[in-house]
Amino acid sequence: MSTLDDLTQVIDRIPLLGTVRADLAQLRRLVADRRAPRLLAIGAPGAGRTTLANELLAASALPASAERAALIAPEAQWLHVRAHGRSLDWLELDALPLTGARRERLERALAEAAPDVILLVARADALDALALARTLHEVRALLGERAVSTLALRTGGSAVDEGALEALRRSMAEQRVEVPRPSPLRRAGDRLDPAELRALADELYVRLPDVAHVEAARTLPVGRDKKREIARLLVQRASTIAVTVGLAPIPFSDALILVPLQSLMVTSVAYVAGQPWDARAAAEWLGSVGLLGGAAFGLRWGAQQLVKLVPGAGTLLSASVAGTGTLAIGRSAIAYFIDGPGLRRPAGLLPAPPPG
Repeated sequence: MSTLDDLTQVIDRIPLLGTVRADLAQLRRLVADRRAPRLLAIGAPGAGRTTLANELLAASALPASAERAALIAPEAQWLHVRAHGRSLDWLELDALPLTGARRERLERALAEAAPDVILLVARADALDALALARTLHEVRALLGERAVSTLALRTGGSAVDEGALEALRRSMAEQRVEVPRPSPLRRAGDRLDPAELRALADELYVRLPDVAHVEAARTLPVGRDKKREIARLLVQRASTIAVTVGLAPIPFSDALILVPLQSLMVTSVAYVAGQPWDARAAAEWLGSVGLLGGAAFGLRWGAQQLVKLVPGAGTLLSASVAGTGTLAIGRSAIAYFIDGPGLRRPAGLLPAPPPG
């Protein structure tokens, strides 16, 4: 991404800025290197894995497992699902011995990419602990030293076979894998319970690496606090970097970098919110800022350039103005897109659960 590359060149010319380089590296991971979350779901046929994927995407993106082999791809292959601007890499594996073509397909899939999280999906009234344990053990053997966290889910009713659950824990403990008590995923009408689905999405979010956080906040039905958290992190990193750009001593030179940085920040906040960044979104956001707000941003930038003409303290004042101006723009974007009227859902999505 050219904006981040230009920033890297500017920062490299200013000594003693190791912390800012770390901020820039994290911003690059979050924005330039972002990718979809990678989830591997292990379970018996009929356990609800495909339903879970569709509910996480809030879209009927995947057909039933029985139809998928003919329509999309056979089991044990990554599906790169893209639906209404949302992205999820999904891999399903039946809780059966890995032999023959199934094992070869899974080996190729794991060589292509390791999952971020493994989901053990089982019906509450049919928790086949031995089959799940054996399959998980084989998958982890293929993953080798690559560390992947595991979550257990139960679909259907509230009753759990405690004996089977304890057997699963013992079997996994022998492999030094901790399996938490299965989180419930019960139905509420024709949908999964929104509160339980959001709790799962929030748990997935905290287990994902930086490069998957932006797409996860946009794709998964996480609570609004998670969207706000990643948006604030983007704004904080951009504001810190803006201070560094403001330290450049030549008047007007940093506008070529500061303005694209602020634009990148605002579009990233809108993206996290699930908002397609288009002319309408830009116009509405600018309208929410208002004429006085826009003028204030312009005055900040003008003042920043003028104070650079003052020897010595001028550069420090310029850096301060650059940082506070970028922070103000970022906060206005969060207030509009995350918390305000800019939180729109693209057409075609299933009804959203209540905000968290």
